[in-house]
Amino acid sequence: MRRCSREPGTRPHDTLHTKFTGGKYMNEDKTDDTKDDGYWRDNHSAQPYASSEHTYEHYEPAYRTGQQSFEKYRGRNFDDVEDDVAREYEVNVADGGLPWDHARHAVRAVWAKLSGDVTPQDRDRGIRGSL
Repeated sequence: MRRCSREPGTRPHDTLHTKFTGGKYMNEDKTDDTKDDGYWRDNHSAQPYASSEHTYEHYEPAYRTGQQSFEKYRGRNFDDVEDDVAREYEVNVADGGLPWDHARHAVRAVWAKLSGDVTPQDRDRGIRGSL
């Protein structure tokens, strides 16, 4: 009997495009929540909606909602699904979270980043590493 080789950390029924990361299995075409979490933690203060009154920790549920909803509605336009995303956010962050009118800016920013839109809030926009 011939054995099929696979990458370390994958399950036998996983495709070659699936890897084990951070205690969960993730398709490579899906977002890596831990990587994006670091991006938003590092760049939150540069966003136009950021204020000293609301820190990254206040916006973290909105960033998470943006990542999750982008995966759920992949290929769709944010404007077309915003009402559904808002309802999901309000259910999941029922008590103590930012209201949707604040959170929506962060959710939209995640969608812009994940869809490849370069925005003025990106600190690396137009900066060359070396000449």
